Amino acid sequence: MTENSAREAYTLGLNCKQNDKAIEYYTEAIRLNQNFEEAYFNRGLLYVIKKNKDKAIADFKSVLKINPNNTEAQYYIEKFKLTHNNRFLIIAIIGMLCVISLIVYLKPIFFATKIEQLNSTPESINKSSIDKSTVNASDNSFSSLKITAPELAYIPVKAENGLYKYISLSGKSITNAIFKNAYMFSEGLAMVQLQNDSYAFIDTLGNQIACCYDLATQFKEGVAWVLNGDDIKLIDNKGNKNPETPMGIDAVWSFYEGYALFSAYGKQSYVDKRFNFIGGGIYYVDGNRFQEGFAGVKCDNGKYGFINNAGKLAISCEYDEVKGFKNGLAVVKKGKSWGTINKNGGIAINLNSTIELLISDGDLFRFQDKSTKKWGWLNNKGQVVINAIFEESNPFFNNSIAPVKYNGVWVFIGKKGNYPIRTPFKYAYPLYNERALVQFADDTWGTIDSSGDIKLKTDYTKLAPSYWNLAVSGAHSGPKLEKKGK
Repeated sequence: MTENSAREAYTLGLNCKQNDKAIEYYTEAIRLNQNFEEAYFNRGLLYVIKKNKDKAIADFKSVLKINPNNTEAQYYIEKFKLTHNNRFLIIAIIGMLCVISLIVYLKPIFFATKIEQLNSTPESINKSSIDKSTVNASDNSFSSLKITAPELAYIPVKAENGLYKYISLSGKSITNAIFKNAYMFSEGLAMVQLQNDSYAFIDTLGNQIACCYDLATQFKEGVAWVLNGDDIKLIDNKGNKNPETPMGIDAVWSFYEGYALFSAYGKQSYVDKRFNFIGGGIYYVDGNRFQEGFAGVKCDNGKYGFINNAGKLAISCEYDEVKGFKNGLAVVKKGKSWGTINKNGGIAINLNSTIELLISDGDLFRFQDKSTKKWGWLNNKGQVVINAIFEESNPFFNNSIAPVKYNGVWVFIGKKGNYPIRTPFKYAYPLYNERALVQFADDTWGTIDSSGDIKLKTDYTKLAPSYWNLAVSGAHSGPKLEKKGK
C-alpha cells in the first residue's frame, strides 16, 4: 500500500463524526505507515475520550518515538502521571474535529469559574466625553483591568434576532440588538448601520451622537468622513459638519498621521484636514495609509515605493508589494521574495523566496512557509525564533503570548516556543486589556485571562466581522466611502 493510501485513511478519520469509526481509520493509516505521527497522536486523543488510559499512553509514546520533540504528546503523558482524573484531558482536546459534537454539553471543572450574567441596556441619555475614561463610564468591572486598548473593550455580537448589539468585557449589554451592522469603537465612538441602511455613530453608553448618512468612515484623529448623496463632508466627534467640501474627490479613507488617502480621476493621493493636497497635488496609481511618517505608493512604473509626509519620494518604486512601517521596518515583496527594509531603503531582512507571506508583529515577524503553508515567527534579523508548524496564527502584537492553530485546535504560544495556555479552543484572538476573546467548543464566545482562566462565557455565537479586522490586522474596517457610480 502507498503513503497516499495512509494519508487517505487519516483524512477519513479527521472527517469522521463517530469516535470508534475514526479510530478504525487512524489504525488503518498506522498499518499502512508505521511512522505516521499525526495518526498515532489523534488516535491517542480519541482513546482519552474513551477513557482507555493504557492505549492512549501507548499512542503518545509512539508519537515520541517518531518525534521526540512533540511537546504535546509529552504533555498528555505527564498529565496521566499526575492524575487519574481524565476529565482535564478530555477538556484539553475539546475542538478536535471528530469529537466536537460529543463534548459540547460537558461542564467540567475547567469551566467552573464565575460567569457574569448579561445585564439590560443602560438608560442614560448623557453624552460621554471622548477619551479613555469612557471605558469605565458604564461598567465598573473595568476598574480591575488595565485598559491598554480601549477600542477593543467593547465587543459587537449578533443576537438571536439577527441584529447586532455591544457588550463589555464583563458581558454587560451596552445597547439593545438593533443594528444591521456594528463596527469597533474608535476614539470613543462606534459606527453602526441602522435597520433602514443608514449609518450613525454611538458612544460607549449607547447614546446616538450623529446620524444619518448614506456612508461613513470610522473616527480617526477626531474626525470622520460622511456621505449623503454625492456630498462628502467631515464631521467632528459631536456630529458637527465642516461646511466645506473637498473638490474632485470620488472616494476617501480615514485620517492617519494628518492625511487621508483619497481617490480622484482614477488615481489616488492624500489630503489634510484643511483640504490641502499633499505635495501640491501629486497623484499615484495606488496608495496606503501613512505609518511612522511614510506611506506606500504605486508609481507609474507599476512598482511600489514610499513617500514622506511632505509628498517627496523617499524610497524608490521597485517593489511589487509593500506594507506600512512598524518599529522602523517595512515588509516588502520583490518578485516572489519577501523581506524588510528600513527608512533609508536599506535591506534589514534579506529577501527570501521560501516565504509565502510576511507580516509585522511587534518586535517579531509572522511568516508562512511557502512549501508547507505553516506559520511561524522571525526576529528582526530574519532568524527563525518559532518554527513554522502551525496551520494558522494570530499576532503577538505587544503581548507575551499569541494564539496558534495546532492539530486542528487553537492554543496560546509564548515567544520562546512554550505553551503557557494549553487549553484548546475553537478559535482564539490575541490578548487585549488583559483578556483574550475565545470561541468554545459549543461555538459560544467568552474571554480568558493571561493564565487561561475563563472570565466570561456568553450565549453569543457570532461576532461582527469588524472585530477580526481590528484585533488581527490592527486596522478598522468599514464601508469604503465612495460616491455612487464611481
